[in-house]
Amino acid sequence: MSNTKFNITQFNRFESILANVRKPYRVVREMFFSAIETMKGSLRFGNYWYWIEGSNLTDDIDIDSMVYPYRYDILIRKQFLEMYGKNRARYAENFDALMEDACNSDYYTWFTVIVVPRYNPELQNDQIKLMEAFAERVRASAELYDKVKAYGFNKTYPINPYTAEIIEQPENGSVMPAKFFMGDGCHRLACLMSMGYKKIPKEFVRVRSYGKYQPYNNTSILASFIDDANTWQKQMIVNNDNNKN
Repeated sequence: MSNTKFNITQFNRFESILANVRKPYRVVREMFFSAIETMKGSLRFGNYWYWIEGSNLTDDIDIDSMVYPYRYDILIRKQFLEMYGKNRARYAENFDALMEDACNSDYYTWFTVIVVPRYNPELQNDQIKLMEAFAERVRASAELYDKVKAYGFNKTYPINPYTAEIIEQPENGSVMPAKFFMGDGCHRLACLMSMGYKKIPKEFVRVRSYGKYQPYNNTSILASFIDDANTWQKQMIVNNDNNKN
């Protein structure tokens, strides 16, 4: 008979470790790198970043200052969701109609000139797979709108604006006085915009604060394809020239 005693504390610890091992790789990886970034933030080492909870913000975040002038792509998403919202009854019974309208909108342009080259370049030479991916994006966006409309904003998945101690000049742009720049959660932000929000309630956000950050300038990419984006780009050039004088 074994002399080994059953130790419930050790067993629970083992179960806890085993549960963590069983987590999907992506989740474990995110936990690991988040811990690393937290440590770097505490030490102010490298291009560190750290979280600022929405509850610690003084005010809600102004949306226009995050979208204009660099993120015309977010306005495109808002316009698509507005179109979907106005025609939900028809689209609910006819996804092909939604896809046709989406393909004839700036939403398709955004997907093909921003999303695919940046995140899925392998789709550029495969039109069938590209359209399958776009259909998934359209369906996911419609489902997001339906959920927010039915249940309200899910604070479990906050929007993540970015800020930094040093804001660098974007490519083809000038440094703007904005404090926050859009990071993760662009479709969730666009959904709120399509429903009339002018500010993001601070309880809807979790801010990622960097040591230094260079904002994306998606407007400059879209300017060659969309007239309104080109207008935004021209205004950026004027602002940049004024800042130099």
